[in-house]
Formats: sequence, C-alpha cells, structure tokens
Amino acid sequence: MTVHTQVAVARVSGPSCGCGCASLALVVDHHEAPAAALREFSGDSLEPLDQAVGFRVLLEHGYLADVEIFGYGDADADVWPSPDTIH
Repeated sequence: MTVHTQVAVARVSGPSCGCGCASLALVVDHHEAPAAALREFSGDSLEPLDQAVGFRVLLEHGYLADVEIFGYGDADADVWPSPDTIH
C-alpha cells in the first residue's frame, strides 16, 4: 500500500483545526512517494471506554493531508490514544 510509503516521508505542517484537538495537517513530497488510490481511512480507540476516540485520515489527490481526531461522548480529543488500543 503506498500510504505506508507516504508515512515515511510525511511531515506535520501544523494543526489542522483551531479547536485545540490533536488533529494534524500533513504534507508529503510528491517526488518521494507515489499517490495512493484511497480517499480516507479511519479507526477507533475504544479503551478505556471513558476516553474513547476516533480518527480519520484524509488524502487529497492520493496524498496524506489531514489526520482528524475526535472524542466519543465526553472523551476529549486533545491527545492521541495509545497505538495498542487502536482498532
């Protein structure tokens, strides 16, 4: 999957949202990695339940562009979940 290739050369260009959440804007050098055939993908971290968050990775023209994180219920989305809890 070419998205994995893009992750290796992606850089964070700043926050992608002004609300204080942990969402990130990404930039990928188009000469370093090929475009992907995806538009977006998502996942969830549901453990512990009181801190359940979801995330969406958006691509523009086949390149990583934004990682949006959001909370479920009362969970805050101001920090990234532990990788071992993501489904």
